[in-house]
Amino acid sequence: KVSQEKGDAVHQYIAKVFMAGLGKILLTRETPIFDDETKQERTLTKEEFDCILAWAEFWKRHNPKLLGYEISCYSLKHGFAGTTDSLLILQQPCGIRACSCKETIGKVGIWDWKSGGGIWDSHGPQVAAYGNSESLSAYIRKIGADKLSYSAILRIGTKHITTGGYQMEVYDKEESRTHWEEFLSAIIQHNRKYKPFDPKTEIYEIPDSVEINLEIWEKPKTKKSTTK
Repeated sequence: KVSQEKGDAVHQYIAKVFMAGLGKILLTRETPIFDDETKQERTLTKEEFDCILAWAEFWKRHNPKLLGYEISCYSLKHGFAGTTDSLLILQQPCGIRACSCKETIGKVGIWDWKSGGGIWDSHGPQVAAYGNSESLSAYIRKIGADKLSYSAILRIGTKHITTGGYQMEVYDKEESRTHWEEFLSAIIQHNRKYKPFDPKTEIYEIPDSVEINLEIWEKPKTKKSTTK
């Protein structure tokens, strides 16, 4: 639950940055986000703002062009929906040897932010599904951009010193295609287990009252023995 709250806060903050518009934007911990638990606005915790600082480091090192953010991704054909965090075109390599960003420069990529404990096997198929949704394809055609060349996960708030607190996983077209096939396989397995709701057997009337008989237990009395 704590991890989910942190992730939501970080996503909210980054979306606010994008909403602020073009030009130089000052990132401050005092920028409020909405807390779903308390239903009130609050500022970021130190750990949450560490994630923002790491995300800002990624942004400064790669100088991306933003094509869209918080884009609804759904597929009527395959029956899924979700929201991708952003469409980006990285403009410059970061210079870190271990980073695979060189292969993405100038290309359209779909990105998802993560603030958890790692980049898991499920993350690739998730972002690949967004990239293969009909709605995202329509969005890309609408803005007149090139087709997707890769998908990527950016994990922020890590202990990676060389990057300044972030970890990247970039998946090329072939890897993204494999992830898409894995996602489709997961849908097939889910549909096999899924049982549609049956109102005839699963809806029943709940009475307004019920009568029971309550008795208090008492230890049985033993009869006294008599001698003749």
